[in-house]
Amino acid sequence: MGCCGSTGKTREWKPLEERRCTDVPWLILFALFNIGMLFICGFSISTGAASRLISGYDSYGNICGQKNTKIPGIELSGRDQTANE
Repeated sequence: MGCCGSTGKTREWKPLEERRCTDVPWLILFALFNIGMLFICGFSISTGAASRLISGYDSYGNICGQKNTKIPGIELSGRDQTANE
């Protein structure tokens, strides 16, 4: 019997008969997205100056706590800052 006195026939519930996997394309898309994000993260860490975020730097490009290389055209760059941590 239906709800609130209706005479409609109740449906037989069979949840396990017509099941199939529908999430495989989305799983592949999600995996490709994660691989892309890992590539972007790795590329930015390898080509960027992550030590500048941790150690800091001055206005001439010298990173604190390490020996720096000379930047052409900037006269005070390339100083040894190992003693300044």
